[in-house]
Amino acid sequence: MSNVAETANTLEAMLNYWQAKHQADLENVGYAEDPQADKLVREDLFAFLLACSIDRTGKSTLIWNIPYKLSLDWGHLDPCTISAMSSEELASNPIISRAHGQVSREQIAKTIISLAQVVTDDYDGHPERMLDGSISDIMDNLQLVSGIGPNIARMIIILRVLYFGLKPARTGRLLPKIDVHVTRVMMSTGTEN
Repeated sequence: MSNVAETANTLEAMLNYWQAKHQADLENVGYAEDPQADKLVREDLFAFLLACSIDRTGKSTLIWNIPYKLSLDWGHLDPCTISAMSSEELASNPIISRAHGQVSREQIAKTIISLAQVVTDDYDGHPERMLDGSISDIMDNLQLVSGIGPNIARMIIILRVLYFGLKPARTGRLLPKIDVHVTRVMMSTGTEN
């Protein structure tokens, strides 16, 4: 058996073990404090990516409310419309300016706009295309967004694999490095074990 096949089998076994151990949690994971915000990040991939991309410090469950609050404020969460905003305009929005954590409102705004621009310009408005291909491809795609480095990209992939059934084409750059970002989100959802 080749190393690639062994790696894929190992990853599959690890995921099956984790999912079997946490089967009851998979349906009840709470990313955001507000149930409507939680519903949005489960059902809207752009909202999910937005929440992940700005979840660097602070209380995760409050950060994950932001996509929902923005969608209420604007009446949409359209990447094309968001991509045309200025960083200054978005940073001055009370939802962003009052965001909890140590990342500046300017950096949060820059990341949100960058995500919207990547989804709009590189993926024709289809965020699911960012998650196509191998783990290496997906890591590279996600890191096109300002503020998303390898650890945030890895967190996004791990959460999508564990909770949303993402099955990357190949497992190059094997992902199970559970870093501080993944741990914070999993702890906030009650699934840290």
